[in-house]
Amino acid sequence: MNPATLTYLANTATTTYGSTPSGLTGTVTGFVNGETLTSATTGTASFTTGATATSNVGSYVIGGSGLTANYGNYTFAQAAGNAAALTVNPATLTYLADTATTTTYGSTPSGLTGTMTGFVNSQTLASATTGTASFTTGATATSNVGSYAIDGNGLTANYGATPPH
Repeated sequence: MNPATLTYLANTATTTYGSTPSGLTGTVTGFVNGETLTSATTGTASFTTGATATSNVGSYVIGGSGLTANYGNYTFAQAAGNAAALTVNPATLTYLADTATTTTYGSTPSGLTGTMTGFVNSQTLASATTGTASFTTGATATSNVGSYAIDGNGLTANYGATPPH
């Protein structure tokens, strides 16, 4: 007689880039003959990942382990969905526009600058992102006198952006 298969089924989870994944959970399925986790196994089921606070944005494995089958009646397998059960989402990077110099009606605003905040893992603009930061405005040489928003964009990597203001 061959043993039946018990499957570690991880619950999907999310974390944000810069945060250590925690609180990973799941279930064990496949018991037969009315057996349960407590009657058919010893040990404690646990669910872990190799992803850390420095893991890039993307999908990661959550694997189950920790159980032993009583009397060898079961073997253990990982559910196929465990391979991408953890999602690391981008951290928020905030673009902060510098106060622009005054532009005279009839002139196109230029030289807009700013900074970014929200880096994690001791990263900086140079080490954490790809692309080129730029700051733009909807104001043109023909825009009426007034105040206009300056928006930042252009960077990618493990960060999402929030608009400046």
